[in-house]
Amino acid sequence: MYRFNLEDEVMATKDIRNDGTFPNKPKGEIIIRQGEKGVVIDHGYFLQDILVYSVYFESGFIVGCLERELEFVKKERELA
Repeated sequence: MYRFNLEDEVMATKDIRNDGTFPNKPKGEIIIRQGEKGVVIDHGYFLQDILVYSVYFESGFIVGCLERELEFVKKERELA
């Protein structure tokens, strides 16, 4: 059902800009840079059909991300 589970380590696949829903930042400003890592802390639906993951990023921001904006962080033991 969900590609990412709670506590999964993920990284942004692209720069994520404020779509107007992030407080205290101008609309269009980059809030998360491509490659920044974070942890999935929640998931839910927007407008009843758009899956959104809440991710706590290293920068200290919690940002709602679409599935296509995230990928799993490869762990060192997986590379060996």
